[in-house]
Amino acid sequence: MTRSPHSDRDTQKIQSVIDRLLVVDDEPVVCELIREVFHDHDVTCAASVAEARALILSSERFEVALIDKNLPDGSGVELARSLRQEHPELEMLLITAFPSFDSALEVIDLGAVDYLVKPFPSINDLRLRVGNALRRVRGRRSERALTDALRDSEQRYRELFEASPDAILIIDPETRRVCDANRAAERLYQYGRDELLAKTIRELVAESSSPELHDGVVVRTDRRADGSTVPVEVTTGFLHRGGCGLSIEVVRDVSERERQQRIQNELSTRLERTQKLEAIGRLGTGVAHDLNNLLLVIQNCSAFAAEFVSSIPSDAAREALVDLESVAKASLSAADLTRRLLAFAGRGQVRRRVLDLNAAIESTAKMLRRTIEAHVYIELALAADPLQVVFDPGQLEQVITNLAVNARDAMPEGGRLTIETRLGPGDPTAGAAPSGAVVVVRDTGVGVPAEMLTSIFEPFVTTKGDRGTGLGLATVKQIVTSAGGHVHVTSSAGVGTSFEIWLPITTHQVDAITRPISIGVGRGERVLVVDDDPLVREVTRRVLAAAGYAVHAARTGEEGVRIAKRVRPELAVIDLLLPGISGVECASQLREQFATLAVIHTSGAGTAAVALPTRGHDRFLPKPYSADDLLAEVRKSLDHIPTAEVPIGVGGGRGS
Repeated sequence: MTRSPHSDRDTQKIQSVIDRLLVVDDEPVVCELIREVFHDHDVTCAASVAEARALILSSERFEVALIDKNLPDGSGVELARSLRQEHPELEMLLITAFPSFDSALEVIDLGAVDYLVKPFPSINDLRLRVGNALRRVRGRRSERALTDALRDSEQRYRELFEASPDAILIIDPETRRVCDANRAAERLYQYGRDELLAKTIRELVAESSSPELHDGVVVRTDRRADGSTVPVEVTTGFLHRGGCGLSIEVVRDVSERERQQRIQNELSTRLERTQKLEAIGRLGTGVAHDLNNLLLVIQNCSAFAAEFVSSIPSDAAREALVDLESVAKASLSAADLTRRLLAFAGRGQVRRRVLDLNAAIESTAKMLRRTIEAHVYIELALAADPLQVVFDPGQLEQVITNLAVNARDAMPEGGRLTIETRLGPGDPTAGAAPSGAVVVVRDTGVGVPAEMLTSIFEPFVTTKGDRGTGLGLATVKQIVTSAGGHVHVTSSAGVGTSFEIWLPITTHQVDAITRPISIGVGRGERVLVVDDDPLVREVTRRVLAAAGYAVHAARTGEEGVRIAKRVRPELAVIDLLLPGISGVECASQLREQFATLAVIHTSGAGTAAVALPTRGHDRFLPKPYSADDLLAEVRKSLDHIPTAEVPIGVGGGRGS
């Protein structure tokens, strides 16, 4: 039989221990003889029973005791009998001068292994008998050490087996019954140890599972005690125990890893969708910028023409004036369209004003009826009296549209979408607050799961799965909150969802949408216009010149800086998006020469002006602007120039 390296090392270690012999005999010659024969051992002698007991009681360890039957203070037989009871592992040999058959029986009865006859027949006989006793001691010691090592190995195996975070199943390969299982297996399958040992592996695998092998790992679905399933990865091995082979399955729960992977995939999908929306937003911003430049020219040129035609007293002139008014209305509608495009891109300029909530919702509902599917019926239930709120018209349209699109998606088979307005008793989130306007958007759709109601307004939270970005309701809440309002949602599965928007009301009059053009307010101040669009540049120059300003125009920021050195402007109207240096950089370089220079930034790209590092009296004028808007901003900017400051650099001030 082949011995393991482990057992060889243990045996060598055991044999390296020096054996100790106890000789109990009152004849010194016997002790000396044994010392001489076993010089390579540790031999201790005692001449009496009392001396022998004292040595034993002092915790001395002996492998073999050689005891004379007759001792001066007692019987060696009785000493041997008591030592056998107290130290059963001690090997004993009785020494007698009168051997007989009865002596042999007495030795066996005592449990001694042999007896020696005095005088010793031969040295070899003495070596043989004592050597046999020592070998028996060494054998027991080796067996005990191997047993301890096996016990330690079993203990280490058990500790590792139980400490494993993965479930481990020991399986009979023939019956496929579970022979052993660790604590992790109990947690995974939700069975106790005894319950698991009564199961076969087939009972632990889900019936719907289709195991697949990937790089030596089995991927399958297992079943828990409560009937729920869990995805697992299984690594198999073999174990030999008690002469028979057993299968080992190390089962890893991968449900959390798969959940994290699903979350990562969802986030990647949302990121891709957000990037697409961002690209569309950038495209929309560019289109809106160019279109607003064109609309600026159309609006103002039609106004110039209308002013001229109105002075001609003829029927043809009156018909032409009607046409020009149609052009003005169409350009205003187009400007509103670009504003919506910028609002969709998230770059719209927030321009709150007093508006009639009912009228604004009626206008939005007309657009929704053209875009929402026919199987969704849109019903309006508006308050009988006007409700006036301070809100951006474009943002109100965005809020209602987002909620309407959500309602449409919740009613794939069709249903009813109701938009209601009423005078509410107060802010539902603030108790006894002043009355406000309440807008209710209600659908008859599938509803929102109860566990999602508390997080429905958080970014990237959606009930639409891969079809939603999770940004619509977050945008609704942000817009309403920034206007001083609140949003509340209620929902029931299979009944529908209701969004209530509370807005503070105002007693101010509804703002007029259009105002007559008013010019002639300038007092000869020098104005620098910097815009790369020649038509916009010319229209702006014409409006300002007709109003009494001294106007100088430039196509680029660099050209504007050069002209400014010569004309010393008091105000600059600068487009943000210029070829070469930007409008912001152009304004910065101009201020290095003229500390009191007023600046009006313009742009057709909406909130591109949000991050402008402007001074307190700088202004922003979005395109397309009317002549009246432009002149009002110019007058406000010039009137806010500090009169105590004197321009630096080239010099020159107002009226010079």
